[in-house]
Amino acid sequence: MPLPDIRDAATMIDEGRMEPARTLLQNILHSAPSHLSARVLLARILESEGNLDSALLMWKQAALYG
Repeated sequence: MPLPDIRDAATMIDEGRMEPARTLLQNILHSAPSHLSARVLLARILESEGNLDSALLMWKQAALYG
């Protein structure tokens, strides 16, 4: 089964639709844990929600995979 297009999640974020974007990104990461763009976008969502500890962890993981 192909992964969803990461651009869909980016569009959702730009439109302020964080929950569906988060779900899509989590699904991508479940299938492809090293997907760098999914980690970066998820970090952006976490930052926008003020969840800075989780955002920092996601950024660190993105750096490890990048």
